Amino acid sequence: MELYASMNGNQKTSGVEPNSHIGKNSSYGENFHLSSFSYVGDNVKIGTNVTIYPNSFIAIIQRLVTTQLFTPTFLFITIAK
Repeated sequence: MELYASMNGNQKTSGVEPNSHIGKNSSYGENFHLSSFSYVGDNVKIGTNVTIYPNSFIAIIQRLVTTQLFTPTFLFITIAK
């Protein structure tokens, strides 16, 4: 992905792209990038310097640590109450 990003001059460094979703009560830190067609569920806390690539799904998690890169994948974590 780094090679593709370096060749693509239109690559955004931070922000939320169109056709993506951020759930209720979710938050994110500085330098956050959510690519198109990605989903972040309710009550998700995302740290700083996080990039979520296209077609990713993140839900029902407490916190993502800083400086993580996520490629298209499904990440499900069940939290016991």
